[in-house]
Amino acid sequence: MDVQEPATEADVEHLLRSTAAGPPSFGDDLPWDFALRWSPGFQLATAWPVMSRLLEDPSPTIRTRALEYVNAWSVNDALVVSRLIDIARNHASTYPEPEVRAELARTLANKAVSMRSFRAKIAAAIVALLGPAAAPKGTTALLAEYEPDALTSTAGAWSEEIDDQSAAEAAARAMAMYRRDRVLAFLAALAGRSAESRGDIAKELAGSLAIPDDKLQLILDVDKIPMPSTRPTLEECRRALGLP
Repeated sequence: MDVQEPATEADVEHLLRSTAAGPPSFGDDLPWDFALRWSPGFQLATAWPVMSRLLEDPSPTIRTRALEYVNAWSVNDALVVSRLIDIARNHASTYPEPEVRAELARTLANKAVSMRSFRAKIAAAIVALLGPAAAPKGTTALLAEYEPDALTSTAGAWSEEIDDQSAAEAAARAMAMYRRDRVLAFLAALAGRSAESRGDIAKELAGSLAIPDDKLQLILDVDKIPMPSTRPTLEECRRALGLP
């Protein structure tokens, strides 16, 4: 359902707060999807200043809604990314809830797809935001590219719950492709996981390790990632995981 553009920023904020708890309007996926249908000019001039403030609102529900909005908003990605990086680096305390902090990290990682020139800065901001916490699903490929040491240092924080296992597997795939020269250290950091978990992680490595060097060079050149100096075998990777 379309919602008329409010007259002022105060009206925008009142409308957003009154609809934050949901449910979404018929045909929408999220409670604030209606705001994405406002004209680009109105969103930039009137809605964005409100959303920018709500990204640091005391309410985790409001912050979650604001993250959902900016994740889908593409009118000015550079503006959004700069704001999210500032929050991650300088205002992380406004995201005390692990779940909402992880959502901020994922939103940053998602924006790295369209803002490739910001990828290294985004990855560094995610590391600063997460600290010793495990990287959430949806961020690991970016961190493997630009922050492999940080990804390795926090690998032991992943639990064996489904989402964490999926994150560990995705990280292993990415490390085996982008950072082959550091993948053994990363896998060794996962050696304390269950045999089943490590076996599933090992299965994810074969495809990345099999990429020919010439094709890998083309992939790495896109984001100016240096070509790995070593190429471990699958057997070496299994040993690093503590598998036969």
